[in-house]
Amino acid sequence: MAEKVDRRRFLAGSLAAVGGAVVSLVPREAEASAGVRINTLGELNEKPRPLFSIYEVADTVPASTLEKTANELTAAPGDVIHKNETLLGTEHWLAEPGNRTLSAYGITIDASGQKTWSEAQVKVDLKQEAAGACWLTSEYRETFTHDHYPFLIPEGGFVMITGAGMDLSFPDRQSEAEIHLGAQENHSWIVVFRGLPRDYKTPLDRNVMIDAYNMVKPGAVNGTRLPPGQYFSEAYFQQNVAAAHGRLGTAINCGTDGCSGVSALFFDVRTGAYSWVNQVAPGASWELVQTNLK
Repeated sequence: MAEKVDRRRFLAGSLAAVGGAVVSLVPREAEASAGVRINTLGELNEKPRPLFSIYEVADTVPASTLEKTANELTAAPGDVIHKNETLLGTEHWLAEPGNRTLSAYGITIDASGQKTWSEAQVKVDLKQEAAGACWLTSEYRETFTHDHYPFLIPEGGFVMITGAGMDLSFPDRQSEAEIHLGAQENHSWIVVFRGLPRDYKTPLDRNVMIDAYNMVKPGAVNGTRLPPGQYFSEAYFQQNVAAAHGRLGTAINCGTDGCSGVSALFFDVRTGAYSWVNQVAPGASWELVQTNLK
């Protein structure tokens, strides 16, 4: 991983919206200004704030240093080939097969939001749950109801946070990163964190705490923990995107009818690598907005 600079660096991006549709994106390689604090986290009275900014991460992170990368040509011994269709850097986080949660056994949801129950899917869900690749949602999803809401990223696992906007940092300093996710009309955020790798030792604890604050509409921000595993399920991610767009009638922070624009931020706690992608409307192609992966 590239060495971090001595002083805080600023990386920022913005999206311009007209009529609820995002019409411009920043270049893939954002500029960095050494030693300059612009729109610092917590300076809420300073206008305008960027839609996204991140501090205390390396300017570049070699993709080869990340723990996993989908679409490998040859599966590792005893494994299967994990496939990612979204790309744009998300292949370090998302893939099928991947880990997920479920609210009920046997339910599948297609891209239009249509729910279907089948006995075959019940068997799949029970098998994955027994293997530790699937958790029932109720125990692992929380609504963030107040400012400075602590949430745990499990060792070797993932966390997904959804909401209109918030700031995120790591109070136990297992990462120095500080992340600002700004709010914009008709736009929602999905954040996927990969926790620290599992060390297969006890009693060492590699869980990571994250703090969510300056939230837009507390009570409409949700966090979900996913079980330890190699990848976050790409299909499960797409289901949550469909929800944010309002296709499942459960967008929450966007109202029942959802948001046109959805941004997804993927962050790796160990390396500080991130990738920010945007989908301007349901079914549109994902676009890479900003990343430090090289």
